[in-house]
Amino acid sequence: MFSRWEIRGMVLGTLGLVLGVWVLHMSVLFQPEAQGWAATGRPTQLMVEGELNPVGFHQYTNLSAAVDLSDGNTFTIPARAHIVMLQAEGQNIRWRDAPYANGNTTNPTATVGMQIFAGDTLLYNGNLKAIEIIEEAGGAKVNAVFYEL
Repeated sequence: MFSRWEIRGMVLGTLGLVLGVWVLHMSVLFQPEAQGWAATGRPTQLMVEGELNPVGFHQYTNLSAAVDLSDGNTFTIPARAHIVMLQAEGQNIRWRDAPYANGNTTNPTATVGMQIFAGDTLLYNGNLKAIEIIEEAGGAKVNAVFYEL
């Protein structure tokens, strides 16, 4: 027969082994670098299935108010474009898509919307006419490359 202390020791030892294996397993599964994420929590690589063919480029410079990708009707989104890669330059930017969907009329602002850090990119595959961008601080630019699949 085992004493009460021996049983506790075996239970705790087994529990410690199970927890140790679980922690090791989770650290391998959620290791940011293994998942393509930098230590900052930002993606380091983007994957797209299929071949992307560039069909246009535009640089947005007047971003003090929210603008859509037609840049206040001064730019025509290429008709064949289905994907856009946006790169923030100089300052962080914010974006939202479908700002008028379901009665929501909130455009992105300098503090509201999805953030793209200066130097980072967003590969967007959606309704290109629905996305709007704005700078968080003066001097931001957005470089956009439009692609077809």
